[in-house]
Amino acid sequence: MTETMEPIQTEMFTDQTTQVEMFTDQTAPNPKQKSGEQLKEEGIQKALDNANDEWKSSARQCVRILCESLGVGGQFSSDDVNKLLDEMEVTTHNTSAMGGIFKTMRSHGWIEHCAYTKSTRPASHARVIGVWKIIKSV
Repeated sequence: MTETMEPIQTEMFTDQTTQVEMFTDQTAPNPKQKSGEQLKEEGIQKALDNANDEWKSSARQCVRILCESLGVGGQFSSDDVNKLLDEMEVTTHNTSAMGGIFKTMRSHGWIEHCAYTKSTRPASHARVIGVWKIIKSV
């Protein structure tokens, strides 16, 4: 003979509002907490602000050189910009500022992100980098 089990108490699940609150209160965003996108933008700006001024100017020049030589529809990556910077013997303490360079050029309407590829620079350890397409003559 099978024993009868006590019914499970369901009072806390009978009200839909209570169910929603129970699951959303724990994950509700904190309005004072910055979003991932805000933190990313701040990081890009901070890297750009802290980069060597000569490096920033040279990096922008390198992007312009690539845009002029490849023409509209041409594609390049940070590897190409870094190769030109290496030839110019211009450095900065942190090349993370490259993201700010590309963001600036994108905001001017010169380039757009179009793909990803693996870096060929040994220092980059084959990490994934963006590929940029030239959309406007400079």
